[in-house]
Amino acid sequence: MVLLFMLAPLFSSAKVSCDTISFCHVFLNNQLIQQFNAGMEYPTVELNLGKIKASDSLQIFYFRDTPCNDCKKVLLITDAREKALLLKQDDDWTDYRISIPLKELKRLGDEREVYHLFFYRLEEGYEKIFLFTLVWK
Repeated sequence: MVLLFMLAPLFSSAKVSCDTISFCHVFLNNQLIQQFNAGMEYPTVELNLGKIKASDSLQIFYFRDTPCNDCKKVLLITDAREKALLLKQDDDWTDYRISIPLKELKRLGDEREVYHLFFYRLEEGYEKIFLFTLVWK
């Protein structure tokens, strides 16, 4: 027992490496509205159609725990059947937010009578990453 107390300082000073976790932050006009961590079930952003202004934009910041700065990156938006509605390539989408005008998202939904949009991140050499679902209220 005494030996355990004598060895405790050795173990308490040991360096422990911290693991990071991928996450997604969603902003409306540069105001944080939602935060998601990798592995969350059914991450959803709800927006009220009646309150959208022509100048509104949605920004998405995604951090992957093992970033690839030289990879091609694409935002993919689909309907519930995973039919591609919008692809937006932005190879610098590692260090800053990617932005989409809400009027463009509303137009996509109106044209196809879709009120649930599914957002994914595509990155060269990696599997498709589900970010969140946008639901119009």
